[in-house]
Amino acid sequence: TPCGQPPSFPYSHLQGKTGLDLGDELLYACDPGYKLPNGDTAFSLLCDSCGEWYGLVQHCVK
Repeated sequence: TPCGQPPSFPYSHLQGKTGLDLGDELLYACDPGYKLPNGDTAFSLLCDSCGEWYGLVQHCVK
């Protein structure tokens, strides 16, 4: 798989994924009681053509 295993982030968990290949997406959700600085509770990463997970990683905070 080009992008490899999904990375893990503090206070969030992998909620879903379409796969681990080019163009696939990972969906992360904040743990209960946590949210992103912008108020959202989820963010996603995309497997790009370089074989890396790409996206704006925001850390969930209380």
